[in-house]
Amino acid sequence: MLATLVAAQSIESPQPEVLGAYTNAQAQIALMLSNVAYCGKDAYMSHTYSGVLSGFKPTYVIYSGIVDDTEGLVGILPSDASIYISFRGSSNIQNWITNLSTSKTAYTTFPDCNCQVH
Repeated sequence: MLATLVAAQSIESPQPEVLGAYTNAQAQIALMLSNVAYCGKDAYMSHTYSGVLSGFKPTYVIYSGIVDDTEGLVGILPSDASIYISFRGSSNIQNWITNLSTSKTAYTTFPDCNCQVH
């Protein structure tokens, strides 16, 4: 899989109607962070962030270990006052085995939704 999930949430106090609004600028940022996610967990903190990612500050490396080999990063981009979370997509057999696991679990963060997640 060549895609990654990138989520952005404003770190300021935006108006509710603005929160989560799609912009071409955020799509470009998401694309560039998706590319970075494939550089490998050891490169995230020292990577040179330029262009639309200029000023990006990685704050946390996500790594699950060899069990399912999940990798990603969390960081702040001051230019749009957002926190970004980017995961590398599937890149090996173990990733695909994990993807094929279809068991669901309760999503308890919002119990009133009665949701389950994969």
